[in-house]
Amino acid sequence: MFKAPAAKKTKEVPKGNKSIIQMLRPTPEEIVDQRHQGCSQPTIPAMTKSKEEKHYVDMQWALWFYECGVPFNSAAARQFQIAIEATAQFGSGYVPPSPHLLGEPLLNDAVKLTSNVREEHEQAWKQYGCTLMSDGWTDRRGQHMINFLVNSPEGTYFIESVDASAEVHDAFMLADLLGKKIDEIGKEKVVQVITDNGANYKAAGRILMERIPTLFWSPCATHCLDLMLEEIGKLQAFKKTIARARRITTFIYGMGGFLV
Repeated sequence: MFKAPAAKKTKEVPKGNKSIIQMLRPTPEEIVDQRHQGCSQPTIPAMTKSKEEKHYVDMQWALWFYECGVPFNSAAARQFQIAIEATAQFGSGYVPPSPHLLGEPLLNDAVKLTSNVREEHEQAWKQYGCTLMSDGWTDRRGQHMINFLVNSPEGTYFIESVDASAEVHDAFMLADLLGKKIDEIGKEKVVQVITDNGANYKAAGRILMERIPTLFWSPCATHCLDLMLEEIGKLQAFKKTIARARRITTFIYGMGGFLV
């Protein structure tokens, strides 16, 4: 239901002596953000490369995606593009991290970096207030998971996923679960709770507003649209076309390994 946008990353400033060019050069994060805003300019070295040279590099990345089975939409990820730019700025001869580095030292550093990001979000929660968002879904094994995210002017931050498979999802259970997360964040910081439009969530929202007078419950707009489209799909005028589209989608996904 909810899809959290990429969190703003805390910058790691590389240590060591820098040349004047390196100090004046935008960081990889700044370059990628400018590119997304449509205001970046190609560098002189990039402009001097031929189409064949660019195609060669593109092909190497494409082969890596195919060999490792990496989803193609990963290429649009902000962090992927930052990593590419950081490598380019490092220069020729960069040796990528080993599996050991990825699995332990760098993972520990990433945890510390994420902790710093949360501190930035918590400052915004305290200053502006925030919205607690709940997203329930069932995985392929039948486990019912509930995701909790917090939104503020700083962005959307993922808190945790809770396995609620063994719980009875009545209004009081959901209200208690949401109330626990509100207490963890701070009642004085949470001004709104957003959930889907299920009857149990609606009732839980009313219970929470009675318990916390300063709190507002709102239905998820995305879920509202999803329900509207689902009802539209049941109309006779659209049922046949949607059924055909589903068969084509199933065929494409089923043939994915052969198409690659």
